[in-house]
Amino acid sequence: MLELNDEILSKLGTDWWHPLTAPPGWERLPELDPLRERARALLEEKFGDEPVWGWKESRTTLTLPFWRELLPDVRYVICLRNPMDAISSFQRRPEPTQSTGAWGDLWLEYTARALVETRGHPSLLVFYEDYFRDGPGQIARLASFLGLSQPETGDPSSRLFQEIEQSLRHHSTSPRELAVAWGIAPAARMLFLALRAAEDLRRQSPPTRAGGDGAISEAIERLAPELLSERQLLNTYSDAAAERLDLVNQLERVASERLDLVQELDRVARSRLGELEAAAERIDVLEAELSPLRSS
Repeated sequence: MLELNDEILSKLGTDWWHPLTAPPGWERLPELDPLRERARALLEEKFGDEPVWGWKESRTTLTLPFWRELLPDVRYVICLRNPMDAISSFQRRPEPTQSTGAWGDLWLEYTARALVETRGHPSLLVFYEDYFRDGPGQIARLASFLGLSQPETGDPSSRLFQEIEQSLRHHSTSPRELAVAWGIAPAARMLFLALRAAEDLRRQSPPTRAGGDGAISEAIERLAPELLSERQLLNTYSDAAAERLDLVNQLERVASERLDLVQELDRVARSRLGELEAAAERIDVLEAELSPLRSS
Protein backbone atom coordinates (compact mmCIF):
# COMPACT_ATOMS: atom_id res chain seq x y z
CA MET A 1 0.00 0.00 0.00
CA LEU A 2 2.83 2.35 0.92
CA GLU A 3 4.72 1.68 -2.31
CA LEU A 4 1.59 2.13 -4.42
CA ASN A 5 0.73 5.37 -2.65
CA ASP A 6 4.26 6.62 -3.31
CA GLU A 7 3.85 5.82 -7.00
CA ILE A 8 0.51 7.65 -7.13
CA LEU A 9 2.06 10.73 -5.54
CA SER A 10 5.03 10.50 -7.90
CA LYS A 11 2.65 10.50 -10.88
CA LEU A 12 1.15 13.68 -9.42
CA GLY A 13 4.59 15.28 -9.17
CA THR A 14 4.95 15.23 -5.41
CA ASP A 15 5.73 13.01 -2.42
CA TRP A 16 4.34 12.43 1.05
CA TRP A 17 6.26 15.24 2.77
CA HIS A 18 5.28 18.02 0.35
CA PRO A 19 1.90 19.67 -0.32
CA LEU A 20 -0.47 17.99 -2.77
CA THR A 21 -1.22 20.49 -5.53
CA ALA A 22 -3.05 18.18 -7.96
CA PRO A 23 -6.31 19.66 -9.33
CA PRO A 24 -9.72 18.27 -8.33
CA GLY A 25 -10.58 15.08 -10.20
CA TRP A 26 -6.95 13.94 -10.41
CA GLU A 27 -7.98 10.45 -9.30
CA ARG A 28 -9.57 9.82 -12.72
CA LEU A 29 -6.47 10.66 -14.77
CA PRO A 30 -5.88 8.01 -17.51
CA GLU A 31 -2.20 7.73 -16.58
CA LEU A 32 -3.27 6.25 -13.24
CA ASP A 33 -5.11 3.34 -14.92
CA PRO A 34 -2.20 0.87 -14.53
CA LEU A 35 -1.96 1.76 -10.84
CA ARG A 36 -5.71 1.27 -10.49
CA GLU A 37 -5.41 -2.28 -11.80
CA ARG A 38 -2.55 -2.97 -9.40
CA ALA A 39 -4.63 -1.56 -6.55
CA ARG A 40 -7.56 -3.85 -7.35
CA ALA A 41 -5.25 -6.85 -7.43
CA LEU A 42 -3.61 -5.76 -4.18
CA LEU A 43 -6.94 -5.39 -2.38
CA GLU A 44 -8.00 -8.85 -3.53
CA GLU A 45 -4.67 -10.39 -2.56
CA LYS A 46 -4.51 -8.80 0.89
CA PHE A 47 -8.14 -8.90 1.97
CA GLY A 48 -10.14 -11.10 -0.40
CA ASP A 49 -13.36 -12.15 1.34
CA GLU A 50 -12.27 -11.17 4.85
CA PRO A 51 -15.34 -9.89 6.73
CA VAL A 52 -13.37 -7.23 8.61
CA TRP A 53 -10.16 -5.74 7.33
CA GLY A 54 -8.30 -2.46 7.02
CA TRP A 55 -4.94 -0.81 6.68
CA LYS A 56 -3.08 2.08 8.26
CA GLU A 57 -0.88 4.11 5.95
CA SER A 58 -0.73 7.86 6.37
CA ARG A 59 -0.17 8.58 2.66
CA THR A 60 -3.70 7.30 2.09
CA THR A 61 -4.86 10.63 3.51
CA LEU A 62 -3.54 12.29 0.35
CA THR A 63 -4.50 9.51 -2.07
CA LEU A 64 -7.94 8.78 -0.59
CA PRO A 65 -9.91 9.98 -3.68
CA PHE A 66 -8.07 7.26 -5.67
CA TRP A 67 -8.90 4.49 -3.18
CA ARG A 68 -12.46 5.67 -2.57
CA GLU A 69 -13.38 4.91 -6.19
CA LEU A 70 -12.29 1.32 -5.58
CA LEU A 71 -13.80 1.06 -2.08
CA PRO A 72 -16.93 3.20 -1.89
CA ASP A 73 -18.41 1.58 1.25
CA VAL A 74 -15.83 1.74 4.01
CA ARG A 75 -15.51 3.28 7.44
CA TYR A 76 -12.77 5.71 8.31
CA VAL A 77 -10.81 5.92 11.53
CA ILE A 78 -8.92 9.21 11.75
CA CYS A 79 -6.14 9.01 14.30
CA LEU A 80 -4.73 12.36 15.44
CA ARG A 81 -1.58 13.10 17.36
CA ASN A 82 -0.50 16.35 18.97
CA PRO A 83 1.41 18.15 16.16
CA MET A 84 4.37 18.84 18.44
CA ASP A 85 4.74 15.13 19.17
CA ALA A 86 4.26 14.19 15.52
CA ILE A 87 6.91 16.73 14.47
CA SER A 88 9.34 15.50 17.15
CA SER A 89 8.87 11.97 15.82
CA PHE A 90 9.58 13.09 12.24
CA GLN A 91 12.64 15.03 13.31
CA ARG A 92 14.15 11.95 14.94
CA ARG A 93 14.53 10.47 11.47
CA PRO A 94 17.66 11.16 9.44
CA GLU A 95 15.55 12.18 6.44
CA PRO A 96 13.65 13.90 5.02
CA THR A 97 14.72 17.06 6.78
CA GLN A 98 12.36 20.01 7.04
CA SER A 99 11.85 22.93 9.38
CA THR A 100 9.44 22.70 12.30
CA GLY A 101 7.14 25.12 10.48
CA ALA A 102 7.10 22.96 7.33
CA TRP A 103 6.28 19.83 9.34
CA GLY A 104 3.51 21.76 11.12
CA ASP A 105 2.03 22.79 7.78
CA LEU A 106 2.18 19.16 6.65
CA TRP A 107 0.32 18.06 9.80
CA LEU A 108 -2.33 20.68 9.04
CA GLU A 109 -2.72 19.49 5.45
CA TYR A 110 -3.03 15.81 6.39
CA THR A 111 -5.54 16.54 9.13
CA ALA A 112 -7.66 18.91 7.04
CA ARG A 113 -7.69 16.51 4.09
CA ALA A 114 -8.68 13.61 6.35
CA LEU A 115 -11.67 15.58 7.64
CA VAL A 116 -12.69 16.88 4.22
CA GLU A 117 -12.29 13.62 2.30
CA THR A 118 -14.25 11.57 4.85
CA ARG A 119 -17.11 14.04 5.23
CA GLY A 120 -20.44 12.36 4.60
CA HIS A 121 -18.99 8.91 5.31
CA PRO A 122 -18.95 6.93 8.56
CA SER A 123 -15.88 8.19 10.40
CA LEU A 124 -14.43 8.08 13.87
CA LEU A 125 -11.87 10.49 15.30
CA VAL A 126 -9.47 9.05 17.85
CA PHE A 127 -6.50 10.58 19.63
CA TYR A 128 -3.17 8.82 19.95
CA GLU A 129 -2.67 9.87 23.56
CA ASP A 130 -6.08 8.57 24.63
CA TYR A 131 -4.98 4.98 24.08
CA PHE A 132 -2.36 5.47 26.80
CA ARG A 133 -4.85 7.10 29.16
CA ASP A 134 -7.79 4.77 28.61
CA GLY A 135 -6.85 1.88 26.36
CA PRO A 136 -9.86 -0.33 27.18
CA GLY A 137 -12.29 2.56 26.67
CA GLN A 138 -10.79 3.50 23.31
CA ILE A 139 -10.77 -0.11 22.08
CA ALA A 140 -14.40 -0.52 23.12
CA ARG A 141 -15.29 2.69 21.29
CA LEU A 142 -13.52 1.50 18.16
CA ALA A 143 -15.22 -1.91 18.33
CA SER A 144 -18.62 -0.25 18.65
CA PHE A 145 -17.95 1.96 15.64
CA LEU A 146 -16.97 -1.07 13.54
CA GLY A 147 -19.92 -3.16 14.71
CA LEU A 148 -17.72 -5.69 16.47
CA SER A 149 -18.25 -7.42 19.79
CA GLN A 150 -16.86 -5.61 22.81
CA PRO A 151 -13.54 -7.02 24.05
CA GLU A 152 -13.14 -8.22 27.62
CA THR A 153 -11.74 -5.12 29.31
CA GLY A 154 -10.95 -7.05 32.49
CA ASP A 155 -8.47 -9.38 30.82
CA PRO A 156 -5.00 -7.73 31.00
CA SER A 157 -3.50 -10.56 28.96
CA SER A 158 -5.62 -9.69 25.93
CA ARG A 159 -3.44 -9.08 22.87
CA LEU A 160 -5.35 -5.87 22.16
CA PHE A 161 -4.24 -4.33 25.42
CA GLN A 162 -0.71 -5.68 25.12
CA GLU A 163 -0.36 -3.66 21.92
CA ILE A 164 -0.47 -0.45 23.98
CA GLU A 165 3.07 -0.06 25.31
CA GLN A 166 3.96 3.09 27.23
CA SER A 167 7.67 2.55 26.42
CA LEU A 168 6.95 3.12 22.72
CA ARG A 169 5.65 6.61 23.38
CA HIS A 170 8.69 8.89 23.06
CA HIS A 171 6.97 12.29 23.11
CA SER A 172 4.12 13.66 25.21
CA THR A 173 3.11 17.30 24.87
CA SER A 174 0.13 18.79 26.70
CA PRO A 175 -2.44 21.02 24.95
CA ARG A 176 -1.22 23.90 27.12
CA GLU A 177 2.36 23.42 25.87
CA LEU A 178 1.12 23.22 22.29
CA ALA A 179 -0.86 26.45 22.68
CA VAL A 180 2.34 28.44 23.35
CA ALA A 181 4.64 26.42 21.07
CA TRP A 182 6.95 28.41 18.85
CA GLY A 183 7.53 27.56 15.21
CA ILE A 184 4.22 25.79 14.50
CA ALA A 185 1.64 27.82 12.57
CA PRO A 186 -1.29 29.03 14.70
CA ALA A 187 -3.67 27.33 12.24
CA ALA A 188 -2.25 23.87 13.07
CA ARG A 189 -2.30 24.52 16.80
CA MET A 190 -5.83 25.94 16.65
CA LEU A 191 -7.20 22.97 14.72
CA PHE A 192 -5.75 20.38 17.09
CA LEU A 193 -6.87 22.23 20.20
CA ALA A 194 -10.39 22.65 18.78
CA LEU A 195 -10.62 18.97 17.90
CA ARG A 196 -9.21 18.01 21.29
CA ALA A 197 -11.77 20.23 23.04
CA ALA A 198 -14.60 18.75 20.94
CA GLU A 199 -13.51 15.25 21.93
CA ASP A 200 -13.37 16.18 25.62
CA LEU A 201 -16.89 17.61 25.34
CA ARG A 202 -18.10 14.44 23.61
CA ARG A 203 -17.02 12.43 26.63
CA GLN A 204 -19.17 14.60 28.85
CA SER A 205 -22.33 14.55 26.71
CA PRO A 206 -24.36 12.02 24.67
CA PRO A 207 -23.38 11.51 21.01
CA THR A 208 -25.15 13.76 18.52
CA ARG A 209 -23.54 13.15 15.15
CA ALA A 210 -25.18 10.71 12.73
CA GLY A 211 -22.83 8.22 11.15
CA GLY A 212 -20.34 8.52 13.98
CA ASP A 213 -20.33 9.34 17.66
CA GLY A 214 -20.35 13.15 17.69
CA ALA A 215 -16.58 13.49 18.18
CA ILE A 216 -16.19 16.16 15.50
CA SER A 217 -18.61 19.08 15.31
CA GLU A 218 -19.76 20.38 11.94
CA ALA A 219 -18.24 23.75 12.76
CA ILE A 220 -14.76 22.26 13.20
CA GLU A 221 -15.16 20.19 10.05
CA ARG A 222 -15.83 23.40 8.13
CA LEU A 223 -13.00 25.17 9.91
CA ALA A 224 -10.34 22.67 8.89
CA PRO A 225 -10.28 23.34 5.11
CA GLU A 226 -10.58 27.08 5.75
CA LEU A 227 -7.54 27.02 8.02
CA LEU A 228 -5.61 24.99 5.46
CA SER A 229 -6.63 27.30 2.60
CA GLU A 230 -5.63 30.42 4.56
CA ARG A 231 -2.33 28.87 5.58
CA GLN A 232 -1.55 27.88 1.99
CA LEU A 233 -2.46 31.37 0.81
CA LEU A 234 -0.20 32.88 3.47
CA ASN A 235 2.62 30.58 2.40
CA THR A 236 2.07 31.61 -1.22
CA TYR A 237 2.30 35.28 -0.26
CA SER A 238 5.34 34.56 1.90
CA ASP A 239 7.03 32.71 -0.96
CA ALA A 240 6.18 35.54 -3.35
CA ALA A 241 7.52 38.09 -0.87
CA ALA A 242 10.69 36.04 -0.44
CA GLU A 243 11.10 35.82 -4.23
CA ARG A 244 10.51 39.56 -4.53
CA LEU A 245 13.08 40.23 -1.80
CA ASP A 246 15.52 37.91 -3.54
CA LEU A 247 14.91 39.75 -6.82
CA VAL A 248 15.42 43.11 -5.11
CA ASN A 249 18.68 41.82 -3.61
CA GLN A 250 19.79 40.60 -7.02
CA LEU A 251 18.95 43.97 -8.58
CA GLU A 252 20.86 45.71 -5.81
CA ARG A 253 23.85 43.46 -6.44
CA VAL A 254 23.64 44.13 -10.18
CA ALA A 255 23.37 47.89 -9.55
CA SER A 256 26.34 47.72 -7.18
CA GLU A 257 28.36 45.74 -9.72
CA ARG A 258 27.34 48.23 -12.43
CA LEU A 259 28.47 51.13 -10.26
CA ASP A 260 31.77 49.37 -9.59
CA LEU A 261 32.16 48.80 -13.33
CA VAL A 262 31.38 52.43 -14.14
CA GLN A 263 33.87 53.58 -11.53
CA GLU A 264 36.48 51.18 -12.89
CA LEU A 265 35.85 52.36 -16.43
CA ASP A 266 36.10 55.95 -15.26
CA ARG A 267 39.38 55.18 -13.50
CA VAL A 268 40.75 53.44 -16.61
CA ALA A 269 39.54 56.29 -18.82
CA ARG A 270 41.17 58.89 -16.56
CA SER A 271 44.36 56.83 -16.49
CA ARG A 272 44.36 56.48 -20.26
CA LEU A 273 43.55 60.17 -20.65
CA GLY A 274 46.52 61.01 -18.43
CA GLU A 275 48.74 58.76 -20.50
CA LEU A 276 47.51 60.36 -23.71
CA GLU A 277 48.06 63.87 -22.34
CA ALA A 278 51.59 62.91 -21.27
CA ALA A 279 52.24 61.42 -24.72
CA ALA A 280 50.94 64.60 -26.35
CA GLU A 281 53.29 66.67 -24.19
CA ARG A 282 56.23 64.51 -25.22
CA ILE A 283 55.22 64.88 -28.86
CA ASP A 284 55.11 68.68 -28.43
CA VAL A 285 58.59 68.61 -26.89
CA LEU A 286 59.92 66.46 -29.71
CA GLU A 287 58.34 68.70 -32.32
CA ALA A 288 59.93 71.73 -30.63
CA GLU A 289 63.30 70.00 -30.66
CA LEU A 290 62.93 68.91 -34.28
CA SER A 291 61.71 72.28 -35.52
CA PRO A 292 65.22 73.89 -35.82
CA LEU A 293 66.47 70.83 -37.63
CA ARG A 294 63.68 71.10 -40.15
CA SER A 295 64.52 74.82 -40.73
CA SER A 296 68.16 74.02 -41.42
